[in-house]
Amino acid sequence: MLRPLGPRLLPAAVCVVGAVESAAAGLLLERGAWQRPTDGAGTAALLWQAAVVTVVGFVCWYRGCSGSAPSAPRSSPG
Repeated sequence: MLRPLGPRLLPAAVCVVGAVESAAAGLLLERGAWQRPTDGAGTAALLWQAAVVTVVGFVCWYRGCSGSAPSAPRSSPG
């Protein structure tokens, strides 16, 4: 999937699929109350978790991508 979509579009597509699945599950399980408003503490907690998960995810993603690049051939001593 990485080649057809590319390294930038693939995570965006995965997020869209996850958002659609989450909305569908909420609608099926909770009916009309699936999207409840949060208070200030809940909003702060959601923003904190989103920031930490995003940063850790991007660090892992780009470290993994940097390690998968083809390396230059080593010259043999001789």
